[in-house]
Amino acid sequence: MAQECCNTDEKDVQIKVVVNKPENNEEHNHSADDGHNHAEAGQDSAGWKTHWDLLLALFILIVLLVLQYGFKIELPKIPSLIINGIAYLLAGRKVLDLAFRKSIRGDIFNEFVLMSVATIGAFVIGEYEEGVAVMVFYQIGEWF
Repeated sequence: MAQECCNTDEKDVQIKVVVNKPENNEEHNHSADDGHNHAEAGQDSAGWKTHWDLLLALFILIVLLVLQYGFKIELPKIPSLIINGIAYLLAGRKVLDLAFRKSIRGDIFNEFVLMSVATIGAFVIGEYEEGVAVMVFYQIGEWF
């Protein structure tokens, strides 16, 4: 574990990293209010677990595209609409929400409204996978 120590007695603030390794994998002793939590060590708050809905939508999209282009299996129109609609809502609900809230305020010229109109337009013309793919890839781009 690394601890940061600051020396503010000098005019220039220096930060040095001190590495404390417990011997024989023993826990180190300290008080409960020392400012860190071992339960959250190594976890990134913006990691994949916070984007489970986007990853599930991507998985659904990949499965549908493999069925369609790999195995030449095309789903009937209504089941395809329902499955792609679920994937679209998983991937794009935050974008749709922001587009709706900004449109109510009169701000219709932003990326959220543009993405919503483009992807909903793809659904209207029957290109369900294209609408889902555009929203999924947009959200992946926003994630990184």
